[in-house]
Amino acid sequence: MKTAPTLSLRNQLINILDNEDGRDNGWYSYTNIVIIILSILTLVAELRFTSTYKEYFEYFTIFEIFALIFFSIDFCARIILYTRRSKYLVSFYGIIDLLTVGIGIISLVFPILAGSSVLRVFRVFRFARLLKLRHGTSVFKGISGIALPYVISAMAFKLAVLAIEVLPWYPEVSGISIIVSVIGFILAILLGTKLNIANVRLHSVEDSICRIVGALKILDKYDTVKSELIAWSKEFEVSLINVANRRRAAEEMRIRTDKLLITLHSHSISGPNVATFARDVSYVLHRSNAKPNKTYEDFLKYVIFAYTIVVIILVPNFIGVVASGLITYVLVGIYLLIDDLDSAFQSEEGTSFFVADITPLTFYNQTTGK
Repeated sequence: MKTAPTLSLRNQLINILDNEDGRDNGWYSYTNIVIIILSILTLVAELRFTSTYKEYFEYFTIFEIFALIFFSIDFCARIILYTRRSKYLVSFYGIIDLLTVGIGIISLVFPILAGSSVLRVFRVFRFARLLKLRHGTSVFKGISGIALPYVISAMAFKLAVLAIEVLPWYPEVSGISIIVSVIGFILAILLGTKLNIANVRLHSVEDSICRIVGALKILDKYDTVKSELIAWSKEFEVSLINVANRRRAAEEMRIRTDKLLITLHSHSISGPNVATFARDVSYVLHRSNAKPNKTYEDFLKYVIFAYTIVVIILVPNFIGVVASGLITYVLVGIYLLIDDLDSAFQSEEGTSFFVADITPLTFYNQTTGK
């Protein structure tokens, strides 16, 4: 029995910080979420509910100090533990962490600057730390689990925007509900069309596998080529479930298929069954490595991002928080669903949720030749 590799203390701490393998059962990720959202709610209370904030000022201050200590320890731990520190410091998340800690320290050391609009705006960017959680593959599972960090980030961003909506320089926009609705409808059509195409493509791969098995059941009645067909079928199954070297396995399988077709021809075995067999095998091998159109994928990604930002900024008050979370969950969830369906077989990372069912081929290999 294989056992999980033993990691050094340093690597274990890095895995916890980066939400890699879930050995801490996600407690650090959940702690991050709670502290970041509470710190943003503190900013909302400071700007939107000033009387409450003043009444419980000491408690808010204690929490801010606690949050700053937590973020500082996280930041220092990454600098100490990471081997490529400079790359981290100039990365998007490194800059966000630096701003989070730096602005917090400035606010505490110079209380007179704490109420500055500039510092308040920078405090808003704490929400971006939540996007780190999307990289984890073990704490947040399933489509909803992967979308969760985006949903929380969108809602946190809206809470942050809610805090600065009261500032005099924040623009007031009205009369855009129809435009937002129309764009949302168009986006729904784009996503729905893509989802339908991806779903049909996945089913077509399964249909092709069924036709391949049907052709094998007819062709293996020829005793002269039966052993060749059985050996080929088993190799074909292995090539489809080979995650690490699928492209190479597909290339080798194409060569193996050509040799099989030559063997069939040498025994005067041809006709519609062989032609359909060859076509379906080529199609399945092609789909096993095919990638979605990058231009279309990027377009969808940018449109979803832009639309979500518009909703976050323009839908006012606390209804905007709910709308931001719901819209992000729906749009990001559908995008992830489509992205997963675009790959008919398990990804190299082994994280696919929807894969083509090759049960007919597996059953054929298990029962034939016994």
